[in-house]
Amino acid sequence: MTKFIDVSTDTPKEENKTVFTHFLSNGSGWEKAENTVDSFQYVKYLGECIGNGDMFLAITHGCFTIYKGKKGDEFNR
Repeated sequence: MTKFIDVSTDTPKEENKTVFTHFLSNGSGWEKAENTVDSFQYVKYLGECIGNGDMFLAITHGCFTIYKGKKGDEFNR
């Protein structure tokens, strides 16, 4: 994992990674997520929902899945 260092303090800064907590299942509603962000070709941040937090569209091999979780620093680049 890359460590970012502020030379004015020499304190390593850990990068906050995007985490999926739940996915929207057909017919079952929200279920606990087992996949990680790295499991997908593309992850699009959709925005912050008042009721569900950060929302994402994860895409791999033509399949689309809606996830909720915590947005990380990858989207700030």
